[in-house]
Amino acid sequence: IYEPVYIKAAEELLRNPRQWEAYESTGNCVVLAGPGSGKTKLLTIKMAKVLQEKIHPPQGIACITYSTECAREIITRFDRLGVEENSNNYIGTIHSFCLNRIIRPYGKLAKIPLPDPIKVVDSTTGNAIFHRSVSELGFLEKPNSLRIQFDKYRRTFPNRKSEEFLKTSPELAQLINYYENFLHEAGFIDFDDMILIGLNLIEGFSWVRKVLKARFPILFIDEYQDLGVPLHNIVMNLVFQGGVEVFAVGDPDQSIYGFTGAKPNL
Repeated sequence: IYEPVYIKAAEELLRNPRQWEAYESTGNCVVLAGPGSGKTKLLTIKMAKVLQEKIHPPQGIACITYSTECAREIITRFDRLGVEENSNNYIGTIHSFCLNRIIRPYGKLAKIPLPDPIKVVDSTTGNAIFHRSVSELGFLEKPNSLRIQFDKYRRTFPNRKSEEFLKTSPELAQLINYYENFLHEAGFIDFDDMILIGLNLIEGFSWVRKVLKARFPILFIDEYQDLGVPLHNIVMNLVFQGGVEVFAVGDPDQSIYGFTGAKPNL
């Protein structure tokens, strides 16, 4: 009798009762564990189980990772489990997920003002727009020393109309608005825009949440501690407003990206 590869791999999880509990879980599940504890292994075996036992085409699953290297590792592990790559599934970064699975298919339908065609700014042009914004607003601090504060603030307060965004640092809020206006007038979006616009679509349009649930009823997330406030808000909206299930793994003690806006306590 043919036995799928993932079942054999799953038998190894029996040695660890908590891993087995996560593997057998139904509904939302968050796995907290330290380095080298097998979080990614558990994640991929669980994904294989869900695809074989719970999800049927044309539906698929989405797996969000921190980097393209992490995505490649998961795809390689998936291949070893005998699960072929399938266009119904998504494995990749949050930036690519927002751009290619939310903004491009649904941005125009939601009448979000976007460049047409959507162009992602290169680092040279993006830096020039940032430097221009700093100069025109009369900041005395040099652009390069402002950039880290600017990026972290932008990722920490995704809602441009919130009191937190406007009042925590009015100068940075003004710089962000100025920069984003220049960027969009020039016909570009940048990498942070991808997540912020994706979040805007998910938060603001119930039909976007419904479509995403229909396409990806279960969302897997690797290295949750490094992915920051906008991703957390996307997840909260998809789970509590959209009915999407989530299976997330991470280690709050392992986060090294606080300077970029990551909040491991999430």
